[in-house]
Amino acid sequence: SLYYPMALWFKYISPTQVHFFLFSVFLTLAAFPLAYWTFRQLAGSRVALLALFIMAVMRWNITFSRNNHPAFEILFYILGALAFFLYGLRTGKSWAYSVGTVFFTGGFYSYQSYRAFPLLILVLFLYEFGWNPEKPKIQWKALLTSGVISLILLSPLWLYWIKNGFMSWREKEVSVFPKILESGSLVPLISHLMEGVLMFNRQGDSWHIHNLPNCRMLDDVTGVLLVLGFFLALFHLRNRKYFYALTGFGVMCLPALLSNDATSASRSYGAIPFVALLSACALDSIWMRLRSLRKPPATWLPGALV
Repeated sequence: SLYYPMALWFKYISPTQVHFFLFSVFLTLAAFPLAYWTFRQLAGSRVALLALFIMAVMRWNITFSRNNHPAFEILFYILGALAFFLYGLRTGKSWAYSVGTVFFTGGFYSYQSYRAFPLLILVLFLYEFGWNPEKPKIQWKALLTSGVISLILLSPLWLYWIKNGFMSWREKEVSVFPKILESGSLVPLISHLMEGVLMFNRQGDSWHIHNLPNCRMLDDVTGVLLVLGFFLALFHLRNRKYFYALTGFGVMCLPALLSNDATSASRSYGAIPFVALLSACALDSIWMRLRSLRKPPATWLPGALV
């Protein structure tokens, strides 16, 4: 689907190399209001602003948003779907579900790693109507309408999926499972998963188009906050913002973890908003704990932490 909005872009803007790269910058920035709205609905304005700042300065995000890599567009669809679905859950507005469904189905025409997102939506749906202490009322009419919209918008893909299967030839080609089956051991799988875990703070993607070769994907501060946020979410998993952040992080890393390159920055690109949210939750928790101390530290300490 990237070619259609790009064709519209070049209809009104001259087709130069600079404008070609500015297209990805523009679409990435268009995802930022949706990111803030999503974060705010989950965790409040303070955490939302912190998460938005972390996303804005993240080298990982900047790299993809300036070189027009096809993976950059999935954030627009992921955050658009989440923002409107959350609004629909909160207000019961049917139109919000419909708009969210347009974003949701649009993502299927984007980069392959987006295909992990429907699994995330299913997990979040089960949480909202099963495990969430404040169960929202199920809007059956809105869900039925969303289902019909999905069937219509995905109709061009049905014939392809029926004929070739849900997985494309590229996904089959880069799958990690043939390598595991050939070895006949789980040792390569464990090693593979460890590479994926360590890509954030130790050794990241080696391809120069995706990253500074082998450099960790996150800076020192965000890397530490991600670890703190991860364990904080584990201990408060039933809390809505932590559940969304942790499951979103885990599910959107699956395209990389299940491929032959666990450190692929493009295949795990969908995890960026949840990395930012986990890190922001950790920073917010530190800030609130410092404020609760009987003897506040020197005034420079909170500023230094930020």
